[in-house]
Amino acid sequence: MRKLIILSAFVVAIALVSSFAKESLRSIYSRPATQWPKPFIDSGVQWTELGVLPASPVEKNKDSLEHIIELGKALFFDTRLSGSGKISCGTCHQPELNWTDGKEKSIGHDGAINKSNSPTIQNSWFYNRLFWDGRSTGLQDQAFGPINSETEMHSEMPEVISKLRRVKQYREMFKKAFGDDFIEPDRMTTAIATFEKLSLAGRQDLMSFWRGIKMR
Repeated sequence: MRKLIILSAFVVAIALVSSFAKESLRSIYSRPATQWPKPFIDSGVQWTELGVLPASPVEKNKDSLEHIIELGKALFFDTRLSGSGKISCGTCHQPELNWTDGKEKSIGHDGAINKSNSPTIQNSWFYNRLFWDGRSTGLQDQAFGPINSETEMHSEMPEVISKLRRVKQYREMFKKAFGDDFIEPDRMTTAIATFEKLSLAGRQDLMSFWRGIKMR
């Protein structure tokens, strides 16, 4: 009987401690993020606390960048950027699928199956590294990769630029965006990157939590 009483008391104690711990954590993390406990980080490792994503740098200048954004959108969905004329950036980054293609591995030129799936471009302006292996340092640099890839868009930049220069509409759009109708790779990728920087994730419970908004 004594053992049973001790065991029961032990179980109750564990339950109370667990309840207190959970309540304590909830209380702690209901405070502003600046008051959260600091994590234990290895020496020399830089870290940033989780928090609300800042506004896209393009958002506040959207009006002045209107023509560049329009050009970037046209280029993003134009299959002429590929060697086959059948694949665009939007083929693997579809708005209705949260800017991915929903496939386990993306499909490229002539049905080629690539090594990985297509990461979303949502909030990609915030990333320091792009591609799954982190080999690119920015959206403009990243835009060159798929176009020149044999298994993705299977094209060559000189060929792409030559195609665009023959399109009257593009000459007009480049002139509106950059002041003259000269079409070259840096301008093209700048426009695509600017358009991509407007692809932002919608409202999420986690973001609301970080903002201190109680959802439930």
